[in-house]
Amino acid sequence: MSLVSVPTTGLGEAPLTRPVENAVSSKTSASSHRRSHPKRNVVSAWAAWEANESAASGTEFLQHVSSWTEGTAAQLLRQQWPASAARPSSIDVQERLRHYLEVAAHGRHVTYLEALELARCGVIEEFRSARRLAARPIEAGVPDDECGPPPLLPA
Repeated sequence: MSLVSVPTTGLGEAPLTRPVENAVSSKTSASSHRRSHPKRNVVSAWAAWEANESAASGTEFLQHVSSWTEGTAAQLLRQQWPASAARPSSIDVQERLRHYLEVAAHGRHVTYLEALELARCGVIEEFRSARRLAARPIEAGVPDDECGPPPLLPA
């Protein structure tokens, strides 16, 4: 560490000195740190999760996209909900997004960007279905979209 003179903005005042970290030594230590603990990027983390389907690979990928997961959950929760519908929490939405990402990782080959879009669309469709069911009055004998037609009763 060395001392560097920093001029003040006031006229007639003496310059201040403050410690400044040596840029060369900090770059050297940062690059050696990176070499000793390699960080895979999101693309390679996704490829690893798709290839070996391990929980560790999934955890690594999900860490890479955690900001996306949190932001997407917040955006999806901005929509209005019918009064009769139970509004999910942000944590619930993030879990659903992670579920759809896992389904994408274990399904046909897609890029991680396609997987993010599939997860987002899956949650949106769940929300639409939940809102539709909550907004519709329950009537006897009317089939529920999620469960199919009511069972036939014996005559």
